[in-house]
Amino acid sequence: MVPRMVDKVETTVATDAIMQEANTGDNIKKLAQAGEQMEGHLFVYVDPRFFLTWKILVDTPLVNEVAALPKEITHIWAATETFRSPDEFVVWAAKKGCFWQLPRRCVVP
Repeated sequence: MVPRMVDKVETTVATDAIMQEANTGDNIKKLAQAGEQMEGHLFVYVDPRFFLTWKILVDTPLVNEVAALPKEITHIWAATETFRSPDEFVVWAAKKGCFWQLPRRCVVP
């Protein structure tokens, strides 16, 4: 019997890509300079040319994964355009030690 192709792509592909960007030395260094007393928010833009990561961000309704953030990052945001309308974006967000929040669609006026 030939195995079936499964349409579902693991969300870890996207979260791993986002975390790889989060863990770059430059991002960590900038947030560390703010000091431990401040919240460290990091925004990651996902370019649609990184198709698999982009596709997961745009089409995944739920991410059942805890964001394992380095100590310098307290909150992380990942966003990309959806191309469903000219000004529509999708945003994933998470706080340190918490599950990724449901993706939100935003329309920029």
